[in-house]
Amino acid sequence: MSGRWRSVSLGLFVALAVGTVSWKVGVWLLAPRNLLEGVPWTASSEALKCNPAMHTCGGTRTDIFFHTNAESNPWLRYDLGSPKSFSSVTVRNRQDMGLERCLPLIVETSDDGESWTERVQRTERFVEWRGEFPAVTARFVRLRVASPLTWFHLEAVELHP
Repeated sequence: MSGRWRSVSLGLFVALAVGTVSWKVGVWLLAPRNLLEGVPWTASSEALKCNPAMHTCGGTRTDIFFHTNAESNPWLRYDLGSPKSFSSVTVRNRQDMGLERCLPLIVETSDDGESWTERVQRTERFVEWRGEFPAVTARFVRLRVASPLTWFHLEAVELHP
């Protein structure tokens, strides 16, 4: 290979590498920030111990991170530590079974963890859902299944400004 072709090949390689890195950085910068990252959560009950890092829950291979008992109106609650402003939630449902168990799914907010206001609701089956609502400032976020008797389990929840 002549010196000229090596220079052209090297130039193309560098251009592709820079373009790929730029694209990945751009995607990362444009991705909505997740206000729930590292935030403590509690569930209304615990039927099974889940270990998302090991992709297991109750000895079953799955990516869910919590699993409630079968109960009336089960919930998952996050404490943001202080009031934060946000306007959307992204929820990834359990994909290996029971997609209907989280319906209807209601996203609620609270300043005190006692009085709740509904912000958005999902009534149709989904794998991933983004619920949007007018910007609100609150300390607590709760996802609740308005059902007389069901289990509740999800793979991921994100909250976005």
